[in-house]
Amino acid sequence: MAEHIYPKTGTQGARLLAALLRGNAVGPLNGWRLLGIYRTAAVIFVLNKEGWGVTKETVRRPNRFGESCAFAQYRLPAEVIEAAGSAGQEFAANEMALIEAKARKTGAA
Repeated sequence: MAEHIYPKTGTQGARLLAALLRGNAVGPLNGWRLLGIYRTAAVIFVLNKEGWGVTKETVRRPNRFGESCAFAQYRLPAEVIEAAGSAGQEFAANEMALIEAKARKTGAA
């Protein structure tokens, strides 16, 4: 991918891409709790449509009732993070700083 398309700053897509560019895995629960994204898969769909190549792993764990549950966990492959280079890391750092500032302002930190 020669030219990366970055989502508009301050959006769900930007928050999710920033977390992924930092090498984090994001699933539905931490997508909601940390990034305020209720439909993580929908945002991943858009990022993939823009060429980011986010991968999905199905994770199986018991829920609090001991029942087996499966959920998706998303990552950016290392080569995609490397290809984004310093511009990608700068985007991620700026977006994460914005997330932290908003969390402090709302008392959610």
